[in-house]
Amino acid sequence: RQPRVAGIRVAEPNSLRLAVERQTLRKVDHVVCVSRAVEAFAQQQLNLSPDRTSVIPNAVDVDAFASADPIDWTELGWPADSPVVLFVGRLHTQKGLEHLQRTVERFAPEDSHRKLVLIGNGPLQNELATWAKQVSGDRVRVLTWQSNIASWIAASRVVVLPSRYEGMPNVILEAMAAGKPVVSSRVEGSQELIGHDPHQGFELNDDTSLVHSLERFLADEDLAKQTGQANQSRVRSQFTVDAMVDAYRELYAKLVA
Repeated sequence: RQPRVAGIRVAEPNSLRLAVERQTLRKVDHVVCVSRAVEAFAQQQLNLSPDRTSVIPNAVDVDAFASADPIDWTELGWPADSPVVLFVGRLHTQKGLEHLQRTVERFAPEDSHRKLVLIGNGPLQNELATWAKQVSGDRVRVLTWQSNIASWIAASRVVVLPSRYEGMPNVILEAMAAGKPVVSSRVEGSQELIGHDPHQGFELNDDTSLVHSLERFLADEDLAKQTGQANQSRVRSQFTVDAMVDAYRELYAKLVA
């Protein structure tokens, strides 16, 4: 028979999901993980031996994000030069959005021109929309999914992702490809993308560190640009679509042989 290959894209610590995955993966010859941290999770939580796993990271079309035209913030009734913190993803407890709710008054106080935009769909959408309306000064918007997400990223000052767990989040790759700084919790996959940059990562539940990192990029546009350029160079050299396709091709050829 032909070899069976599965993929694990997130390190979700859900007991029911883990039980189903353990049962399913017994019939699989090889498992591709999107990050080293996900591979470690799979070996520890799903009882997979190292010879049955490999890591092939996600990839991004760098040029598509690097060349995107930014949206105009005046379309939301905001000044065109508003420094905007952008979140893109599922509006779900996984994403740790309560961190932003707790700290918005610190990184985007009412007497500043700073803004926060949350884009996505999910079970917290109505709750977050209600909260946004309660924040004075028209500083927060919650929007449903946007097809031209590259343009929203291009217009932002910094992209934020305070997740509880991940795998290798595409939105960080997309933000880096767009030449933007990222502020992310140091969880699976995210840590491997941002590396050891002390300004782009914070420990989960460390609101002070989150605010400090956002503040640096919001207050210093030059630093934001420099960090974004370094991010773009990193994804262009390590996370291209061609590299990902080549890695899958090599793996499949090896398994078939």
